[in-house]
Amino acid sequence: MSVVGVGNASQGNTSVNGQQPPTVGKPAQPPVAVRPVTPPAPPVAPAPAVARPGASALAHTGSEGLGYLLPGSGVLLLGGAVLYRRFRLNRVAP
Repeated sequence: MSVVGVGNASQGNTSVNGQQPPTVGKPAQPPVAVRPVTPPAPPVAPAPAVARPGASALAHTGSEGLGYLLPGSGVLLLGGAVLYRRFRLNRVAP
C-alpha cells in the first residue's frame, strides 16, 4: 500500500459490464403529487424590429487580426530564405 492510496474507499465498490445482478422485488415508486392545472398565459407579441439607417454591420467573428497575417508570414518566409542561402554549405565542383 502506498501513501497515495490512503483514504481511497475503493473496497466494496463493484463495476459490472454485461449482466446486471438480479434485483429483489419491485422498486419503490415515489408518491405522485397532484398539481392543479392552470391554463398558460397568452403569448406576448415581441415589438417589431426597427431598421435604423446606417446601422448595418457584420458580425464580429474575431478575424480582425488577419490583416497582419499575410505580411508577417511573408517576412518570416523571406527571412528563412535569406538564412538558408547565407548558411548553406558551399559546394565545391569536382
